[in-house]
Amino acid sequence: MSKGLLRALFGRARTKLLLAPEHALPVLDAVKLLSNPVIQHRVREVEQLAAVPKHHFEALYLAPLRAFAGFVQQLPASEAHHHAGPGGLLDHTLDVIVRAMKLRRAHLLPPGAEPEDINQKQHLWTYAVFCAALLHDIGKPVVDQRVTLLGADRRPVGCWDPWAGPMPTGRWYQMQFVRGRRYALHQAITPLLVRSILPEAGLSWLASDPVVMSAWLATLAGQRGNHKGLAFPPQLARERPHRLFPCVGRDKVGLV
Repeated sequence: MSKGLLRALFGRARTKLLLAPEHALPVLDAVKLLSNPVIQHRVREVEQLAAVPKHHFEALYLAPLRAFAGFVQQLPASEAHHHAGPGGLLDHTLDVIVRAMKLRRAHLLPPGAEPEDINQKQHLWTYAVFCAALLHDIGKPVVDQRVTLLGADRRPVGCWDPWAGPMPTGRWYQMQFVRGRRYALHQAITPLLVRSILPEAGLSWLASDPVVMSAWLATLAGQRGNHKGLAFPPQLARERPHRLFPCVGRDKVGLV
């Protein structure tokens, strides 16, 4: 067999391999990532549970959902536990959001407040629950996973820096879990990533009420203290209601 023929054969084989690298996924835009029928159904559930005008939903709920989808892409939620496959983190997060918002509808927030205040702040508390659920695992791609970006030729071009923003479209990527990662570090850094996901108007709305903001930040950090109102631990995949709202189901209706 001639050297020219060998080069042609191996050259074609090498090119074919580069077109489909093992475990590599394309970087997709948020619209494509949210187009899955199951995910679309969950987004509609979120809209129904939010119960706000459509333009408010698009600006305050759908916009951060799209930002979150673009940030996490098809990364998994865990290495060997729940939602460990491609797209697991997005799927898990939407599941948590729907569960949390359904639980929120069953409770008056803040506990012990006057009916007028409860009615006035109902949408703000619902938004706080949504945002806490949306962001509860946002730190995983930052500290628990290492993502390698691939160019159009499917060759590595470097590691993705999550602090610099979402992965660039038109690239491919591969992910490995960080060995020896620190447990719950992803939770501790969540507040640092808020501005990359939430719209300015949404963050300003949360900050407009000190009680809501305090409880929301405590929840993002995974704190369990005497915070009136919102305070549920962020590991929510298949948790029962008393794990979402620790005081529910005990002696009195109230949230930690």
